[in-house]
Amino acid sequence: MGGGGGGGRPAPTTKVFHHQEVGEIRMTSVSLAITGMPECRIVVYTPGDEESRERTALLRAQRAPTP
Repeated sequence: MGGGGGGGRPAPTTKVFHHQEVGEIRMTSVSLAITGMPECRIVVYTPGDEESRERTALLRAQRAPTP
C-alpha cells in the first residue's frame, strides 16, 4: 500500500461527526492508496482528541455483545 499520488506520506484530515447519543466526535482520517488497485482506497479513522476518544469508547461499549 502506498500513499496518495505524490508518493509521500498521506496528509491527515480532521472530520467532525455529530452523533445523536454522544454528541460531536472529531476524527483524524488518513486515506491510503492500494498498490495495483487505483480505484480502491483504505481510510483509517482515529479519535482526534481525548474527548472524542472517550465518546468513541462509549459507543463501542453500547454496541458490545453481551456474553
